[in-house]
Amino acid sequence: MDYIHKVLLGQVAGMTLFTYAVAGIFLVLEQCFPSARYPSQLQAPKMRRKRWGKNAGCFLIFIVPFMPLFEAIPTLVFTYLAPFRLSPYADNVFYMVFGVLALDFSVYVSHRLSHQIPVMWSYHRVHHMDEFLDTTSAFRFHVLETAQTILFRVGVIALLGLNTTTVLIYLYLNAVVLIYQHTNIKTPERLEYWIGKVFVTPSIHWVHHNATLPETNTNYCILFSFWDVMLGTRSSTHRNDKTVIGLDVHPDQSLWRLAAFPMILRKKTSTSEQKH
Repeated sequence: MDYIHKVLLGQVAGMTLFTYAVAGIFLVLEQCFPSARYPSQLQAPKMRRKRWGKNAGCFLIFIVPFMPLFEAIPTLVFTYLAPFRLSPYADNVFYMVFGVLALDFSVYVSHRLSHQIPVMWSYHRVHHMDEFLDTTSAFRFHVLETAQTILFRVGVIALLGLNTTTVLIYLYLNAVVLIYQHTNIKTPERLEYWIGKVFVTPSIHWVHHNATLPETNTNYCILFSFWDVMLGTRSSTHRNDKTVIGLDVHPDQSLWRLAAFPMILRKKTSTSEQKH
């Protein structure tokens, strides 16, 4: 159980200050070097503050109170579903690289399934209903989606017997890139092109948040960008800062409706939404 506790501390507690620091830096940079202008409904400062508060609220209400549960999920998996042990290759550098790739691929699969399985889409769309992308968007996830992602990661850790160092390397890299891809920072085009060969950039993820199909069902990568290329899910569409962000079939909701959205009894969904 000592190993499990180390992983949990790294994933839940140890990442907190680092994540806040990275988010703070990106918040400053996107104010100094913005890429896209806010859409008409967010032009008023009051509306922008309301949106920022909503996204921050998603983190404070959906994630923070459930951190003990997130710690319990890996413990239950390791204790009751798998006789856990470290791989004999756990400290091998090449195996550690493989482990980082495997962890990221599991999240690619989780994300892609979230667009194909209606139950998963019901809570993943809380993230997609945001009408703009900036640093705060990286914290806008429903608690059910966060739990789903943790389960996928834990499955890989248990299956491959990854060591703490491998898991932490992945988590720190993922924190930086996950926040960066949601930012509204104007990155030099050539620099972003080369970064995008390996990691997901704002331009790549912007297309994924297009309000209309088929772009919403492309660019599923979270950390490394090459899974989409390898598996045929990379969009050929280039970023357009005038693109409408959000969901064409669902306007953004209040914070409390976002919390309950997956559980709300809905009318028959539109054809457009069913294709997500």
